[in-house]
Amino acid sequence: AAGARRRLSLGAAQKCEYALVVVDEAHHLTEDLQLREQLAGVNAAEATLVFLSDASQATEATPDAEKLARSLVNLPRDQAVAVATLSEVVRSTKRIVAGAAAFQLDAGRKAEMSTYTASPGPPLVARIFPVEDDTDDIYAREVVEAIAAIRRQLADLDDLDDRVAVVGPDDAFVERLRGPLDRALDSFAPMSATLASTSDQPPAACGTYVLDRETGGIGGAAYYCAANGLYLYERSSGSWCVGKAHGDKSCKAYASHKGWSFYLNKNWTLRSDITLTFARFELVDAAMASAVWPRVETEARDSSKQWLVVDTVDNMDGLERLVVICVGLDQVIDRGAGVLETRSRLYRAMTRAQLAVAVVNEAVPGGWLEFLGHVELDADEEFDEAAERENRAEAAADDVVVAATTAAKLNAPEATKKSDEGHSAYLSETVKQWSPSNWTCSVCKRPNGAQTQECGVCGTHKDYQMRRRRRAEPIKVT
Repeated sequence: AAGARRRLSLGAAQKCEYALVVVDEAHHLTEDLQLREQLAGVNAAEATLVFLSDASQATEATPDAEKLARSLVNLPRDQAVAVATLSEVVRSTKRIVAGAAAFQLDAGRKAEMSTYTASPGPPLVARIFPVEDDTDDIYAREVVEAIAAIRRQLADLDDLDDRVAVVGPDDAFVERLRGPLDRALDSFAPMSATLASTSDQPPAACGTYVLDRETGGIGGAAYYCAANGLYLYERSSGSWCVGKAHGDKSCKAYASHKGWSFYLNKNWTLRSDITLTFARFELVDAAMASAVWPRVETEARDSSKQWLVVDTVDNMDGLERLVVICVGLDQVIDRGAGVLETRSRLYRAMTRAQLAVAVVNEAVPGGWLEFLGHVELDADEEFDEAAERENRAEAAADDVVVAATTAAKLNAPEATKKSDEGHSAYLSETVKQWSPSNWTCSVCKRPNGAQTQECGVCGTHKDYQMRRRRRAEPIKVT
């Protein structure tokens, strides 16, 4: 299917060996029998093996480096597995690294992460809305508003073609979003407009105009052409004019129902060879966007269309875009197995971005993004990297993952049976009588005796508490 990730397989007839074998996204491939067979087929155990893995991108608990490698390749028993830790992010800005750290695991070395770029980048755009009817239409409108907000942040960027990715949680969500988003984009002012002529002697007003500003009242959008120093602006709905300034009464050309008229030699001349086209967004999936290279006009591209990548987090793995809009990725933190996948999706989506990130989500009480309702940007303060680095040291995401992993184990059939059968006996031995010092496990919610330090059911230490950040008043962030 279009947009699906495809694995390249090695033909059985072509037996070959490699000096170097690199396995990317290894955190998703633990115990992958198909890959293990393919690696055995090229005698990977005899080659130099490089496994690229990020514990924070994993959707479940990732084993240590040696266990991961040996689960995929039959290595000699005495073969050592060396571990190299990467701690510098090259593609993302300081603010993106700081924002993604809220969903990063300590195993991902978040406290030590640094960025190659010196730019903090623009602030994260968050659009959290209450749940209502026609949620898909609301999501679409909010995505368009997020694109507009980022375009205002990146005022010097003339072209968004294939530079923005809208990333959703799964195929079903993305398919529901496509139709409403396509319709919502019809009201979105395009980034550029081209006034072209089929004549060998085109008027001087012809050229490519880049969006200069947007207004909400009379006048609509305005575009500027650096080549001729003229503006293209909307005098009224659907009526365009070219002049030296916004709303200049002595315009050089204007459009009517008859066509374009140009002021030449002190006379107005109607021209039938003139067309005005706008570069509007066309929705494409990650596979299509990655199939055309380089990013210039080719026979496969329509120059009047700007690609907007709309796809799932899974299909964006290994890819990146200048701007990423994370849509509908949040979920209630309920200690279920899905919580681990939600954290992974949020982290992976945000780290696809090079320059700017937006988050669009319905309000989810008790979700990963709930804290966004309790923070506001302090525009008067500069980004404080040292303070953000200190905040990264807090292991809030690790707390949730530990709790969810433990709860998942307890909810497994064999664990549940063992827990139910043995809990009464456990209570009679460890909680023989009520005492003010008795304590309740913060993970499995089972009572424990005062003399015990670890839960007799799940093994959680009595001092362990899940940290939940709840603020009555908004806190300032830079």
